[in-house]
Amino acid sequence: MAKSVVAFSLAEFDPTYTRVLVGDGYFEFSEIINLGTLEVITGNAYFNNSQITDLGNLTTISGNAIFYGSVITDLGTLEVITGYADFNNSQITN
Repeated sequence: MAKSVVAFSLAEFDPTYTRVLVGDGYFEFSEIINLGTLEVITGNAYFNNSQITDLGNLTTISGNAIFYGSVITDLGTLEVITGYADFNNSQITN
C-alpha cells in the first residue's frame, strides 16, 4: 500500500514522502533536520530553536512563520508566508 502524501499531525510527518502538513508544524522540539518532500504547511510553522537546517521543497506556509533562534540559513524554495514572519535572532541570510 502506498503512503499518503498528507500528514495530519507532526507525528505522522515523514520527510521522505509527506507533501502537505495539515495544521501547525511545531518543529522546535523535533529532531528533524530536513523537511525533504514537504511542500505546504496549512497552518503556522514554528522553527524557533529547532534542529532544521534545510527546508527541503517547502514552498508555502499558510500562516505565521517563526524562525526566532533557528539554525536555518537559507529559505530555499519558500515563496509564500501568508501571515507574519519572525526572523529575529535567526541565522537566515537569504
